[in-house]
Amino acid sequence: MVITATTSDNGLVGLLVSSFNTVTLHPEPLVSFNIKLPSSTYDQVAKTGEFTATSIWSIKTAHRFTISLSHTAKDKNPDSPDTVEGAMFSFQCTWLKAKSITVGDHVIMVGRVIGYTHNQTPPQKAPEVPLMYCNGKYWKAPQE
Repeated sequence: MVITATTSDNGLVGLLVSSFNTVTLHPEPLVSFNIKLPSSTYDQVAKTGEFTATSIWSIKTAHRFTISLSHTAKDKNPDSPDTVEGAMFSFQCTWLKAKSITVGDHVIMVGRVIGYTHNQTPPQKAPEVPLMYCNGKYWKAPQE
């Protein structure tokens, strides 16, 4: 998953996370992920109180979020400006600071899902299955 926050100049800051979890669905949908400090993404989420979690199809897009902390409007999806180009689905979330926990040099971030978007059609040349990251490399989800 790519976690992004919109900056005041309409760009994005973001990072690729290896662990994204559903905390609960009822009575309200809550999600969590870990973020290492210091982080420009954490700083922006703390400033705005919002983030977007996006599952992506593209290894190239994922790699951009592993090598750079700041992204420009070119990474944005023109149909949904708070998500990343090549999104499979996205959760728009508000950060629940009071529910988040600092552990060493990481913060376990908790967010309330307030919106959801789903791209039914993958971009050209996209794999037919979701992109996963494990053991230092990208994988395709197993098919039944």
